[in-house]
Amino acid sequence: MDMMLYYVNKDIPVLALMNDGSAMLIIGFNEQNIVVMDPERGEIYKIGRNDSREMFESNGNRFMTYAIKNNE
Repeated sequence: MDMMLYYVNKDIPVLALMNDGSAMLIIGFNEQNIVVMDPERGEIYKIGRNDSREMFESNGNRFMTYAIKNNE
């Protein structure tokens, strides 16, 4: 989870893949919460850090993001 939050901290959203085939977009965090967007419902909400760690672990810690190399 720490590696995933590295990208979020760089303003790069991270997609978390769930075992049921759904996904959520991780868009922010603070010391207590992870901020996610549910693309199916179009809702943004917070999940506690401990709860989100357990949820992501129980779903295999499967994350996807991207990085663009800036050639300037």
